[in-house]
Amino acid sequence: MSTIRWKWVWLAGLLSLILFAVFLTIPGKKVGPLRFERPVIRAEVITLHSEEIPVYREVTGTVTAASEATLASKGLGLVEEIRVKEGSRVHTGEVLIILDSRALQAQRERAEAELENAKIDFERVKTLFTERSATQQELDNAERAYKVAEAVLSAIRADLSYTIIKAPFDGVITEKMIEVGELASPGRSLLRIEDQEHLRLEVPVAEMDVAGLRIGQTVVVRLDVLGDRVIEGRVVQILPSADPSTHSFWMKADLPSIPGIKTGLYGRMILVIGQRTALVIPQAAVRTEGELSRVYVVGESEVVQSRLVRLGQMQGDRVEVLSGMAPGERILTRASEGREGAVIEKGKGDRP
Repeated sequence: MSTIRWKWVWLAGLLSLILFAVFLTIPGKKVGPLRFERPVIRAEVITLHSEEIPVYREVTGTVTAASEATLASKGLGLVEEIRVKEGSRVHTGEVLIILDSRALQAQRERAEAELENAKIDFERVKTLFTERSATQQELDNAERAYKVAEAVLSAIRADLSYTIIKAPFDGVITEKMIEVGELASPGRSLLRIEDQEHLRLEVPVAEMDVAGLRIGQTVVVRLDVLGDRVIEGRVVQILPSADPSTHSFWMKADLPSIPGIKTGLYGRMILVIGQRTALVIPQAAVRTEGELSRVYVVGESEVVQSRLVRLGQMQGDRVEVLSGMAPGERILTRASEGREGAVIEKGKGDRP
């Protein structure tokens, strides 16, 4: 750069300093630090207080049918007909399986004939006894033979009834354990039936928690098959004795009839087992950023500042604060209105 150009730059700088010095000497003109104007917001503020909240315990269990049965044969016979399969819906008294009954039917016909003969003989001896032509012993023997014939026929009819397997209640066939042509014997399982319209969740409850539960109590239930949906159950049974290996009591709760719920599903039950003191805030007061939870605290001079908190259990539309806040502090009711460093507009204050 030429010498003349450097001179001009130096003169311009000197002139600027002179003008600034003159500006500072102007009467009545004071220069102080720059002032930062904070934004003003209209927002609702609440003061935090400790309160009593329920203590929850989550237990897991399995969905079962309120009524279920394994149907077995009471007699011996070949399976002649099976009228259902797995998944079949059946009604009370509906015929499910028929066993071969030809031998029993022959026995019944013979027994009916013997009963008829015994009846005729008894009536004959009774007439003779009236005419004093038969003894009391002969009358007693004839009557006894008649009653024995009746009992034999009754037993055969009972055996015949066992050859027809009927549904004990409305339900669904969940398992078939025999095929046509196989031999059904006393005690052998044939079908399994469940009443899938009336389901229950069975859970083990620790001995320390069972004292606070009662029959008829409403409980919150979550089933994975229903996603985030929460349903209500009603406690219908608490077994009076504990499992000696786990020291827990089995509890059963009826579930509402909802499509998609099946026996064998995994479920969770939320139990209220007591109360404790805690600090809770509205869920709307929390801003979630990934794994972090943030609230907006209103401090001195009504200035808003954000603060990280650690949260606990949900309490309806509120959430428990485990750390980061203390009773008596004030926060914005809605985190969406929060703005770091803002000031709450005058006249806008706390709500109860």
